[in-house]
Amino acid sequence: MIGDLAAGELLPARVLLCGGGAQLPQISEVLEGEDWWRRLPFSRQPGVSALAPPDVQGVTDATDLLTTRQDVTPMALVHQAIIIDAITSPPQRAMRRAVKSLRL
Repeated sequence: MIGDLAAGELLPARVLLCGGGAQLPQISEVLEGEDWWRRLPFSRQPGVSALAPPDVQGVTDATDLLTTRQDVTPMALVHQAIIIDAITSPPQRAMRRAVKSLRL
């Protein structure tokens, strides 16, 4: 799947893991090996690290309840929603509210 995402381009030198699966030791063991990345368009072996909630920029957890790697994915989705909302124009927001009220 990573090869398909590359679409012939070089992949970045870092692989960031998130979600509950990032805590599985088998994932880290495989990604620390040398064989997997040689079959993909990397210029060198990528650095692999797992993200934690403080790594998500632009989202702050005032409750201090988001503490594990599995919390990174929903936090990142919130971050994307904030970005999309920020670039949405007022007429687009009004149209979205109108359509939502119709319950189509």
